Amino acid sequence: MNFLALSVILMFLGGFALGSAGSDFVVHNISALLSVVSIMAAAILVRLNRGVPSVDWKSVAPDYLSNLLDGIEKITRAYVITFIVALVCIGTIFAVGLIDGSQMVYKAQVAFAITSIFGILFGLLSSRMVYIIWLDLDIVRLQRAVIMSAAENVEVEQQKQIAYKKIDAMEKVRITPL
Repeated sequence: MNFLALSVILMFLGGFALGSAGSDFVVHNISALLSVVSIMAAAILVRLNRGVPSVDWKSVAPDYLSNLLDGIEKITRAYVITFIVALVCIGTIFAVGLIDGSQMVYKAQVAFAITSIFGILFGLLSSRMVYIIWLDLDIVRLQRAVIMSAAENVEVEQQKQIAYKKIDAMEKVRITPL
């Protein structure tokens, strides 16, 4: 999926839709918009708190481990960027509310500009949330590979121990292995 194209499309649509709707729409729906953006920001903070799976790291293949840690680092950067966009979006919502109550000479133009900026930011935030969900799926796949690698290594070690015990038992009876 091309997330850059999705981001640009959602930013354009958000800016156009909210710019066309005007600041009255944003002001009348400020609590709902603030709730949606705040929930997105809270979801990002919850995801930032996610840890790395608990596995005996010595039993994991280094390439799996490297891929997992690189993926976690990539998604953490995406979380931070998206959280910053959410904070700027929240600030823009408050700016629309402040401008609506002011007595500015160019109030209509400024309100249109800020409302459009909010629409662009909201479109960007929405596309970033889709991107984060996509990255989360990648991380889950990487975690699966790491855990399966560790489980396979544990199984191999168990089979080795069983084989060594059988060889010891055969040596005690003086049977030579093939």
